[in-house]
Amino acid sequence: MPLLTEEQRAGLAAWGLSAAVEAAFAAHEGPGDVLGRVAAVHYGGAFVELGDRRVLAHPSGKSGLTRKQARVAVGDWVALSVPGPSDATLHTVFPRTTHVTRRAAGEADRAQIIASHVDTVAVVMSCDSDFSLGRLERYLALAHEGSTEAVLVLTKPDLAPSFEELATQARAIVPRVFPVNGLTGEGLDVFAATLVPGSTTALVGSSGVGKSSLSNLLAGSAVTRIGSTRESDGKGRHTTTHRELLKLPTGALLVDTPGMREVGLPPGERKDAGDAFEDIALLAEGCRFRDCTHRTEPSCAVKAAVAAGSLEERRLESFHKLARPR
Repeated sequence: MPLLTEEQRAGLAAWGLSAAVEAAFAAHEGPGDVLGRVAAVHYGGAFVELGDRRVLAHPSGKSGLTRKQARVAVGDWVALSVPGPSDATLHTVFPRTTHVTRRAAGEADRAQIIASHVDTVAVVMSCDSDFSLGRLERYLALAHEGSTEAVLVLTKPDLAPSFEELATQARAIVPRVFPVNGLTGEGLDVFAATLVPGSTTALVGSSGVGKSSLSNLLAGSAVTRIGSTRESDGKGRHTTTHRELLKLPTGALLVDTPGMREVGLPPGERKDAGDAFEDIALLAEGCRFRDCTHRTEPSCAVKAAVAAGSLEERRLESFHKLARPR
């Protein structure tokens, strides 16, 4: 039964160690007597934080972690053997309590884990042609599926013809909206104040929306490369080419991710979409049938709200697309 020393516990606490992870490690009986957290994944190995140093870990051939469906993800807590000062062998990935997972691009039957043990998903959208309520709802559904909280960061607010109108539309879907100007830093302090030391926030969004600029502002230095956007459509190039767990000067943890062109829910069983559509869930309490799907049933309070104009039809259509099949 491996146990952490006080020094190890303090070092890993800075990387988000929880009581649940420590308990899982203490109960671990397989190979690997060192606990660490995956900070970055590259071809052939993963960089793992041990609290006092970072090592490059390669999966054990017996672990099964070389299979495509079982690869480690940024944020994972793992058990390793560390025979030398910088190299290690990765044996076990502990259960992911929370995660950000999407359908792999171009592969309808495979899930891609973006990050694990995430406390908050910060959806980053710019106030130009990138802003989309439908895409925002898909990101919120991903957060809901992974049992994480979601907030919205609106960048480039000066590009919006009417920022308050845009923000009002967004707040109807996600209550916590933070405008941040990546060039001037205006609004950054308000968002940064929500990042709790030891907690993990994952930045997700399209290319060119300002995720890298936001990461650099929060870190106080150029930790990620910033690229330009095309003038024709405002779309950016993939300036962040891999996911990495960063420790900010405040003690909060941040996962910067490459831009997502596709935001699809992963295959398999889904949670009920009610928590991701709280407004519809509240209206559904007035439906005649408890299992109302809000499609063809009589006396449906949700459809009545659409007819009355108090609920957008687009919102109900998104619910139907993202809801768990009955």
